[in-house]
Amino acid sequence: MIQKLENTLKYVLDNKIISTIIKIMLIGYSVYIAPKLSDELIVLFDNMFFKILVISLIFYISIQDPTTSILLAIAFILSIYTINNIKLYDLLNISNTNNSNDTSVITNEPIQSPQFQQTENKESKNIQELEETQESEETQESEEDYNE
Repeated sequence: MIQKLENTLKYVLDNKIISTIIKIMLIGYSVYIAPKLSDELIVLFDNMFFKILVISLIFYISIQDPTTSILLAIAFILSIYTINNIKLYDLLNISNTNNSNDTSVITNEPIQSPQFQQTENKESKNIQELEETQESEETQESEEDYNE
């Protein structure tokens, strides 16, 4: 069975057309799919046995075809990077505006501590109260002017 698998892999990697199609698919995966993994792929790439299988495949293919091996390693690293960012966002409860699985965009908005937010809320309430009192004073003055 192992000999049959080895013969199949040699045939696929030695065939120029099939090898080129695999390389194009790996590039397409790295560019379009890896940054936006579906839930099924997240579960698959999060499995330790799958990771070991892919790394073993990378090492085995590196003997036959180093270019395909490098492309496979890049696709694998991008997938693991995306999964780690998704886990980090879930851990920190950060919501991403573009896509819940897309971690390629990080906003530059400052993170505010709860104390700062409370202080900011108090200041905004004080400003609103001040504006309301000024408006009420102005209306009283205008009424007095009208009455005279």
